[in-house]
Amino acid sequence: MDAETQGLLDALVEGLPTARILLLVNYRPEYGHGWGGKTYYSQLRLDPLPPESAEELLHSLLGEDDDLEPLKRLLVKRTEGVPFFLEESVRTLVETGALAGERGGYRLGRPFDTIQVPATVQAILAARIDRLPPEDKTLLQTAAVIGKDVPFAILEAISDTSEETLRHGLGRLLASEFLYETALFPELEYTFKHALTQEVAYGGLLQERRRDLHARIVRAFESLYPGRSVGTLLSGSSPTSGSVRPTTRSASIREPWTTFERTSSSSSATCCRTVTTTCPRCPPSSPGSGWRCA
Repeated sequence: MDAETQGLLDALVEGLPTARILLLVNYRPEYGHGWGGKTYYSQLRLDPLPPESAEELLHSLLGEDDDLEPLKRLLVKRTEGVPFFLEESVRTLVETGALAGERGGYRLGRPFDTIQVPATVQAILAARIDRLPPEDKTLLQTAAVIGKDVPFAILEAISDTSEETLRHGLGRLLASEFLYETALFPELEYTFKHALTQEVAYGGLLQERRRDLHARIVRAFESLYPGRSVGTLLSGSSPTSGSVRPTTRSASIREPWTTFERTSSSSSATCCRTVTTTCPRCPPSSPGSGWRCA
């Protein structure tokens, strides 16, 4: 995480005791923070599945074919019981022809001793993305620059394809479970199946292409939502203005809004999205007075 985003998150955490907010943050073990000593902080550890539960999941994914047992044992060992890793491993084996059939009824598509399972989920995701048709890979990477949640209007505005082509491409990415459709109203919106999928897709872009897309996103947002009540925060690097840092102010519950503060910082921030509104039960406050209920 870049320093600006970390600072924004730290500021939000510091303001929690005086606001009616429940903040949920999920992160991997290697992430470090300074909240552990706070009395209002609690941590819940999400452990990998134990072997018996991982085997049960694989049973539902693969089926009962006895020839699959060595593969199941290999997958449990390689993935260490991480459900997302298990699911993506199975999908990769299907896409590469190592498994044939349908979900819950697969069989080996080639001898077990010729099957290789990548060592990390990132490697699996990168390989899956590379196997996509070029136009679908480009679309997925473009969506990744917007963030984990992808409003269709912004994606359409920054894409170099027609609406029909864009919708067909999104349909294929939905079928491959890279993306899910999460909202139809008030606006069509998609989300990545997992944050790692978005990160790997984003990481495959050249820096110059990232900067171009970040700049397009800012222009599209300013064009699509001029003066509109919207609670979307987008941040990313721009080749002309360094980074674009989101700043929020208090507003009525009917009129959440966001402004973009251009800074000279050369650091790049990852795209993020949140919705902020003032709780109607909270006392009124002047704009810019701090974090309010979300």
